[in-house]
Amino acid sequence: MDRIFIDDTLITGEDFRHVIKSQRHIVGDKLEVVLNEELYLAEISEVSKNSFSVKLLEKIEEDTNSIKIYLFQGYIPKKKMEHVFKMNGMLGVEKFIPTITERCYEKRIEDFSNDRCYSILKDSAEVSKSIKIPTVSNNMEFKEAIEFSKTLDYSVILFEDENVNCIYDFLKDVDVTYPREVSIGIFVGPEGGFSEEEVVFAKDRGVKSIRLFRNILRTEYAAFSAISSILTYYERTKYES
Repeated sequence: MDRIFIDDTLITGEDFRHVIKSQRHIVGDKLEVVLNEELYLAEISEVSKNSFSVKLLEKIEEDTNSIKIYLFQGYIPKKKMEHVFKMNGMLGVEKFIPTITERCYEKRIEDFSNDRCYSILKDSAEVSKSIKIPTVSNNMEFKEAIEFSKTLDYSVILFEDENVNCIYDFLKDVDVTYPREVSIGIFVGPEGGFSEEEVVFAKDRGVKSIRLFRNILRTEYAAFSAISSILTYYERTKYES
């Protein structure tokens, strides 16, 4: 069943084009709608030339993810950054923080907290059947981002030269006992990775340095791999509890 995010029971614009024009839904069809972060079963009650209306039938109780991921993505070119938003938005990232580092792509620094990125994240949330659309913060300098990460329960920095700790060493020390809510910050470097000075700065402030695998991933895939590992570990502990 399709799921869409709405602000009102009268729906226009891109959602109208997707639901009525592309998906060919008609009056009487059922949809899942998210209104104010609450999930409902709804029915299309009326269709006009440029809009349609839904009737909320019942509220649906859904188990939410208690792992809150904050992704500090080293600044990369626009298309690659949007790919990061799209892929990791489907994994339920709470917030994306574009991070300016020593080796970041600086030809043109853009602000990603805009309507286009919101549309990408909204689509990812609908596809993955989330009940919350991830947010994107304003760009942060690396040191500022490290300070912000102190407000989270745990934070890690992915570093290809880390020879001791892998992601599963980190996860063994994380209390993800269901249904406890846990916030985790993940620092992913830009193309070229983090400098040793940045990693030392982060570690001195409580951020744990880890590697994913022996193979090195492109930056736009590293976060997806790390978050997938964390969520898989969480799901296992959830069903074992």
